[in-house]
Amino acid sequence: MEPLVSVIVPVYNIGNYLPRCLDCIERQTYKNLEIILVDDGSSDGSGQLCDEFAAKDPRARVIHHPENRGLWAARNTGQDVAHGEYLWFPDGDDYFHKDIIKIMYEAINRTNASGDKYDVAFVGYEHTSHFDKDTSSEIKPDFVEKTLEDVLEVFVRPTEHFTGRNIWNKLYRRDLINDIRTGNYRYAQDCDFSLKVYQKAPRIIYVDEALYFWVYRQSSAISSANYNINSKLCVIRILYDNFRTMNIKPACCRRYTLEFLYIYMATLLDLVQGTNVLQNVRCECKKIVRHTSITYLNCKTIQSFKKRLSRVLKIRFDRIYRALI
Repeated sequence: MEPLVSVIVPVYNIGNYLPRCLDCIERQTYKNLEIILVDDGSSDGSGQLCDEFAAKDPRARVIHHPENRGLWAARNTGQDVAHGEYLWFPDGDDYFHKDIIKIMYEAINRTNASGDKYDVAFVGYEHTSHFDKDTSSEIKPDFVEKTLEDVLEVFVRPTEHFTGRNIWNKLYRRDLINDIRTGNYRYAQDCDFSLKVYQKAPRIIYVDEALYFWVYRQSSAISSANYNINSKLCVIRILYDNFRTMNIKPACCRRYTLEFLYIYMATLLDLVQGTNVLQNVRCECKKIVRHTSITYLNCKTIQSFKKRLSRVLKIRFDRIYRALI
């Protein structure tokens, strides 16, 4: 029998989208699934949809949070009870190809040049606002081994179909993430989980095919008016918290974390000019710069020293920097 794959789906007030996601799970060609639906205190009937699905599919079970605790808590709850040898975390408002699990499973169990199997399998994705993407065509995927630096580069600078930040397009070996849980962050929980994974220097393989469809919806957190400021501030905190707890190796993980941190601090300071949160953001960023700038300036493999110094000065002496330019 195929090894068990745990599919962990966080659910919160997505009643208009959840049926499509559940249908995609039900139609997966990889059949040995444990489907864990975590209803995070929904008030729109999403919890009932989960119960109805579990009533007809014996592979599924539902966990109901009595109140909304957040995406981080829903994923952690699902992971805590999962039994699969492999874990996948699709979002309940997205959809995907019927072969996505089968193909990720095939990818992660390929053998690299050293005779080892992989720890994480990525697939490509598309960002869409429609439900018309083809989820049933025959796929002949290309498998591409990725170095940790390859993935950290797209962690900082995602490309059109390849992202290192999000966890919904990745299949993980259970052994790799047994001790990893998402931190209690309101936004960007994927960044926290992914950074903790990359600190373990996993073997990574990429399926060069868009099999996951990330649905943009007007009511999502991403579309809210304050999302840009709040999410960027949260990412900054995640990056700084992870940097402080990182071991020396892998060194590239520290370098790219710092690069991402300084890009986001500089971007956020531009974003909050003229707002009532400017002073608080300045104070928080300056505190981080005091504790990280020397290490960042010595990251010789990340862009030029002039670029790094410019960012440090822009953040540390924000008022003076803006007056001079």
